[in-house]
Amino acid sequence: MLRGQVWLSGSGGRPKSVEVVWAEAEIRHATKKLLKRISSDKKKLKQDARSVARLAHSSPVVVLEAILNNAVAYDNQIAPLVECCAFMTPFALDCASFMMVRHCIRMRGTTSVK
Repeated sequence: MLRGQVWLSGSGGRPKSVEVVWAEAEIRHATKKLLKRISSDKKKLKQDARSVARLAHSSPVVVLEAILNNAVAYDNQIAPLVECCAFMTPFALDCASFMMVRHCIRMRGTTSVK
């Protein structure tokens, strides 16, 4: 529970400094650019997966939120995104499990099924 509170502390509560907001926006933009390039091509996927893992190392909550939103929006992207997680640190994977549980709790009330 403590880890979840630490990860949530950045998303609410006290206001963030301009530098933190700017850094998160840059990471969010870089993640979106990388997620557009990810495909099922094995040769290119390994390099892109390592790039995503580098971004997730510095700010896992922002990157994993974008990955999770992309996986929900595009069903054919799930397998390549799982491959991207193979290069992530244990901390980022722990954060990913928290983000998935949090996403499932948020989606519990909705009834839209694709």
